[in-house]
Amino acid sequence: MLIASFNRVLAFGHFRTRFHSRNGTLYQDVIRKMKNIEPECRHPTKAAIEKLAATFSLPNTPDMQDWEWEVADQGRIEEFLSEYKNGTLTDDEKFTLLEILLQSFEESELDLSANKFWKELLELIRTNYKLHEYTVWYWSAFESENEEEQWRITPFMRELYAGNV
Repeated sequence: MLIASFNRVLAFGHFRTRFHSRNGTLYQDVIRKMKNIEPECRHPTKAAIEKLAATFSLPNTPDMQDWEWEVADQGRIEEFLSEYKNGTLTDDEKFTLLEILLQSFEESELDLSANKFWKELLELIRTNYKLHEYTVWYWSAFESENEEEQWRITPFMRELYAGNV
């Protein structure tokens, strides 16, 4: 995994600890400290959903509760990523498209630590971190310390979050 060799000192005010490998997980007190720093909540807008649905010919019906997750498609990751990078999207559209991308990777069986598109996406998140801060926090699943209750992208999101707290 990407964070398997990640070993870095994090500072939270006077508090210092080490961030260990995926197998060692984060120390419990670091998790408690980080999950208490919830960023401002953000959700996809109706306008962003309508624009992305039209751009990608995605279904968009009133009965779709979590549209950005329902339309995720691992077979279209490259296409979604290309559109994110093209520079013509609004912040709301980027926010929503990132949710589609993360869900697409989550549902995929790709080896994330070796996948070039996953690495590109992580770099885009780092570059646009303030825009995606809530998304990174959400997918970090700090409410769960048991790996079996987390998403497979959670360790990557925790690493991103830890690097920006």
